[in-house]
Amino acid sequence: MKQIIEVILSLTMMVSLTACISNESFRNSSFNNVCVGDYVEFGDYNWQVLDVKNGNALIISERILEYRPYHNKAEDITWKDCDLRTYLNTVFYESFSEEERSKIMLTKNENPDNPWDFTEQNGNAFSEGGENTEDYIFLLSLDEVIKYYSEDGENSMLFEPQLGASEVKLSDGYEDRRVAYYLSGNLSMLRGNAWFLRSPGMYQDAASYVGGKGSIAVCGTWVEETDYGVRPAMWIKNANSLPKSSVTCCDVNCTVCKKGVYSDTPEVGSTCVICGYVGVECTNKVAHNRLYHDWMYNYITISDEMLEEVYLIEDEFKREWFSLFELLCDGESSTDSESGKLRVSQIISHQESEKIKALMLEETSAIRNYKGMTSVQFNEAKAYLRSRTELLREVEDVLQQAINKANSSAITFDEKMIGLFNSIFYETVRTATKEAAADSNRLLWDSGYYHALFGDRIANIAYTEFEQMLENEIDELFGSNKVRAWADDGEAMLDGYLEAVFFSEK
Repeated sequence: MKQIIEVILSLTMMVSLTACISNESFRNSSFNNVCVGDYVEFGDYNWQVLDVKNGNALIISERILEYRPYHNKAEDITWKDCDLRTYLNTVFYESFSEEERSKIMLTKNENPDNPWDFTEQNGNAFSEGGENTEDYIFLLSLDEVIKYYSEDGENSMLFEPQLGASEVKLSDGYEDRRVAYYLSGNLSMLRGNAWFLRSPGMYQDAASYVGGKGSIAVCGTWVEETDYGVRPAMWIKNANSLPKSSVTCCDVNCTVCKKGVYSDTPEVGSTCVICGYVGVECTNKVAHNRLYHDWMYNYITISDEMLEEVYLIEDEFKREWFSLFELLCDGESSTDSESGKLRVSQIISHQESEKIKALMLEETSAIRNYKGMTSVQFNEAKAYLRSRTELLREVEDVLQQAINKANSSAITFDEKMIGLFNSIFYETVRTATKEAAADSNRLLWDSGYYHALFGDRIANIAYTEFEQMLENEIDELFGSNKVRAWADDGEAMLDGYLEAVFFSEK
């Protein structure tokens, strides 16, 4: 009996070991071991397992999740201080649930210098990687992408010129393993896209990346570039608790599945819709199978009815912008020529009005490729247009109320001119009191003229005291400058409100 148990245990260990060696055979097994090469689910995304240590796993997003600059400003920077690191360890990290965050390990990352010498290309010799960091979520480094996406390490790397002598890429025969995709929703647009690494490039204001065809661009690109993808990576505790990620075809009549393109023995003459190989076995069956069916799941055919609906929503959005534009023009003006009146206050300054008009031009001229969107992107676009239209209506209502209120309290041109002349006269007299004492000033004081003009403000002040007052003391005594106060009546009422609505989050 003891011998039988030992045999069973031995066989169990062999099967488990085989599962970790062969990803294909693992997928057909019932073991929960998470192995290198597996795909797992975590949060709202699928992840590929790159490494397993002591029950913990290093995972990287299977797809490019979004496009963000490495840093929002063109300047020398390292991973420690870049904006992308801040974003990943705050906003992106906090997008996971509390339970999920408890599984994300705080990782001590080394950030070595870029080891390549670019002096012949007018670049740096060994750009600085910066201080080591502790990250919950991070990007792979040059060293790590070579370690996890090749078999021979640095011995397999070749250097080839790319885009002339100023840029260098690394091709080592394992490019297909590093190709990453962003699901655009249109199969014709489904192609590999570049994704950032955390290591510097040939300059200190550049970051290295993996190209759209899988080569490693050790030269890098400018940190402020916005068309490079983000593939976050992290270490997860107790990786065996992660559910396996499986892709199920959502089309029972899928010709790809029926023809067995992705089977171990694809039909003769079958074509891989991803790599385009004909009559030969696809060299990357698992990844291409998942990619194709991810696309099938995300992609929807935009019908004419759906397009008509979203175009109507877009037209209403544009009409609301143009309606608001007319009010901006009215609110910027301080005169009503028909009634011959002048507003005491402006509704919106010319500067703020011009900013909002520029935003209107940007939003109303945007071209949206609805047919190239996934179902999620299409619904998000509709929701944005609707919510933005409602916001514009609210702003229009506030602006119209402010204009009505200002117009109702407007004064005639004659009243305004009288007010201006009175202010000028007041300032003329006030200025005279700041000059050296003269007989005329004393006569005006003794006659009670100043007291009649300034009232109780000088009732208890002797002329000798008044005569010795400094200019700022005179200002404090008589109050603010009347001419300046008259001019300041034109200050805009809604600048702060409009700035907060349209630009506070930008």
